[in-house]
Amino acid sequence: MGTALSMSFDGRRYRSQFGGGPRKRFFNVHEIRGCVNEKGEELALRSTQYDLLSYVPLNKVPAELARYEGSMACKAPFTVILPHLTVPELKDVCRMHGILTSSRCLRHELLEKLKEHTCHDDCVLSIAILKACDTQGGSDRASLLDIEDPELVKTAALFSPDDLGDKLPNHLRCSANVLFKLVAITRQSAGDNNDDIVWMSIRSQFPLSGVNLNVKLHLRFMSALIVHR
Repeated sequence: MGTALSMSFDGRRYRSQFGGGPRKRFFNVHEIRGCVNEKGEELALRSTQYDLLSYVPLNKVPAELARYEGSMACKAPFTVILPHLTVPELKDVCRMHGILTSSRCLRHELLEKLKEHTCHDDCVLSIAILKACDTQGGSDRASLLDIEDPELVKTAALFSPDDLGDKLPNHLRCSANVLFKLVAITRQSAGDNNDDIVWMSIRSQFPLSGVNLNVKLHLRFMSALIVHR
């Protein structure tokens, strides 16, 4: 994820396909409970977390399902999908729905335009392609625990507001030029009663320097941020 791949653009044929890069974004099962597939059938959800592989027009769904073995199609509402998309992807969604944007539009402005939009017959219906990210046994979990290695903290790339999404306070989510440096990763406190939760300490860099935050994340989300970027 992270790059909006352009297809031919002619009249109603909007740029459309997202996905294919190394970055991972996850849905909690509660976010998509009650959603249906491309045929209108209720999803059979057997995992706690799902990786967003791509977001494509309806006619591209069969090819995407064949491309990603074990994946499923999910017709999810904007309120579920939009927080997981980057600025270029949000602009592509706007184009597919006939919403005017400019190169100066910030993330929060694009989100607002899409939230206010009412779909019509010319809008292009897009479908999320998801795959369960839970695995059997302990090998996956053991590899995720490696993110607590101090060397990973030292070498982690800077994070953007897009990377952290709704984990940031609203005023920082709208600061498109701010970057965040990873300071430390700590395990949850005993009272949290969830082994899959970690805390990430981050500090903002130029142009808004010195803001310190502690962000509560699921272990797999943390692993994707550091290992898969």
